[in-house]
Amino acid sequence: MEFWEMKYRLMAFLILAESKLKSWIIKYGRRDSVELLLDGYVSFIEGYKFFDQYEIIYKALKQAAEIYLKSDTLVVPTRLVKSLN
Repeated sequence: MEFWEMKYRLMAFLILAESKLKSWIIKYGRRDSVELLLDGYVSFIEGYKFFDQYEIIYKALKQAAEIYLKSDTLVVPTRLVKSLN
């Protein structure tokens, strides 16, 4: 169960990042609009500690996948864990 929770948590995190990225890759406009884009980027990346959060979720998912694979009750394709490496 923890594996699936972490998997969906990482997916939600990446979907949020993708939506933010789409808003940042528009054509440049006036200086004030570009500064607003930069401020939004900095507040999201630094304010939410994006890369730190990603690393934490990724490691938790990897650990949960390893535990999930060792479980005798469930069978998971090993390619799933290999894809996390």
